[in-house]
Amino acid sequence: MKHIFYAAFAALSLLTFSSCHKDHDNHDDNTPTGTAGALEFEMEHKFGASAFQVNTPYVDANGDTVIFSSGNYYISHIRLIKTDGSYYESALTHEINLAIPGSASVDMADIPNGDYTGVQFALGTETSAVFGTVSGSVANAAFDYEAYNANGAALTSIFDFGSVLSIAPNAAPVLHMSMNMESLFAIGITPAVYSTIAAGTTESESFLTNMLGAITFEHLHQ
Repeated sequence: MKHIFYAAFAALSLLTFSSCHKDHDNHDDNTPTGTAGALEFEMEHKFGASAFQVNTPYVDANGDTVIFSSGNYYISHIRLIKTDGSYYESALTHEINLAIPGSASVDMADIPNGDYTGVQFALGTETSAVFGTVSGSVANAAFDYEAYNANGAALTSIFDFGSVLSIAPNAAPVLHMSMNMESLFAIGITPAVYSTIAAGTTESESFLTNMLGAITFEHLHQ
């Protein structure tokens, strides 16, 4: 009987050890590994306090009706600012088409793990002098604008998150930015005067300045 008891006890111990070992292996498999993570970069478009869509009438601060019929621009040189002031820069170049809402989202991958406190990016690309276009009408006056920068891609200011963005293999954060389309009609841009702005003119530079000034950091989802 003792031999039977010892044999049963040994078998039970072996089973218990095997089960514990299996659970430990599964825990290891679920432990995040790697040195890079991902981030979704979203740009929301507004007109004042309203959600933005093309071919939709909006009333600006002057009481004029504004309708955008088309528009597009590129974003590039997305830089995530590290806690020590240095930055990681993505090689992505992405076109945003105002008529296609889904194009305003950029999936970024292979971002080095770590903590980031802000973001900066550029309008346009290194291969094109025209960094943004919009067309439509304001107060029945047609407009067809091009933003131009003779000095390469036009960088935004650095937007501080006010908190820490943590990039890790098991995280899926979302960075939410916005562009207020009403702000395109600001410094130096008067649709009733400039029905068409040619690239390289003072007005096209003003339009680019307005585009940069229209961008705001909204919030992070982590």
